[in-house]
Amino acid sequence: MRIKTLAITAALALLPSPSLQAQEDIVVTAIPHAPAELKKAVGNFVARVGRLTEQAQMARRLDDYCPRIIGLDEKYEPIVLNHINQAAEAAGLPRAAPDCARNLIIVFTRDGDALTRELRRASPLTFRGISPEKGRELFDSGRPVRWFYTPRSTSKNGQSAVDGVLRTYSASIISTNIVIALSGTVVIIDVSKTEGFPLSSVSAYAAMVSFAQVSGNQQILRETPTILGMFNRQGPRKNALPGLTQWDRAYLHSLYAIRMDRNSDQQRRALSGMMSDELAKLADAPQN
Repeated sequence: MRIKTLAITAALALLPSPSLQAQEDIVVTAIPHAPAELKKAVGNFVARVGRLTEQAQMARRLDDYCPRIIGLDEKYEPIVLNHINQAAEAAGLPRAAPDCARNLIIVFTRDGDALTRELRRASPLTFRGISPEKGRELFDSGRPVRWFYTPRSTSKNGQSAVDGVLRTYSASIISTNIVIALSGTVVIIDVSKTEGFPLSSVSAYAAMVSFAQVSGNQQILRETPTILGMFNRQGPRKNALPGLTQWDRAYLHSLYAIRMDRNSDQQRRALSGMMSDELAKLADAPQN
């Protein structure tokens, strides 16, 4: 089922106007200054964030993004869109024209468990290819934010599969000749479980998982300076990070800069190296 159809199905299960607190975008990020320490921390971060079981390569969006927000009072939608646009800017992605086909859907609901079950019942083929681990994260975890992607494989030259077969016309010991694109993303935010968090923080979290194929297991990111550790940290919810951190932006920028026709190990090494260099430059820059 197409993403647009999924959005219509999702809307039937929603209750309107969730109340979340808005907050300004001020992010202060602590970064290790020792190069060896930084490289190790970044390597662990990249390995954990991009640890996926469904495929042998990382993925990213190849087309313009076209967002739609469901279940949120219209007066709060600009806050969410602002964070989506910031993540897209970090990735270097343009926004599609206003009359575009929706390929990025952010859904606010008061019962994430019921909504994901309804989506699975209404469109079982959509979830046929997900791994058992991803299925548990999506349907049985009770997490405050859940997401799923519709990946699409193409050749490195952008050619799509024909009759289910992806043909490549070159051989390489380096290139896989295949690129995995995120043609659609659905992010489900359970308002009952995010109560007390600023809308700005929740929006930044949703934006981060919208543009990078992020693993759902974020328990180990508690001490890492990333928005992805938000739900695992101690302290008042209202004090959550208000937006993407330098680490998050550097991850997105690096993900969208590396070659995608590589296996996951090569991709992670390239991403880690580029991200480490970018963060090191930020750490050495004079502070105003």
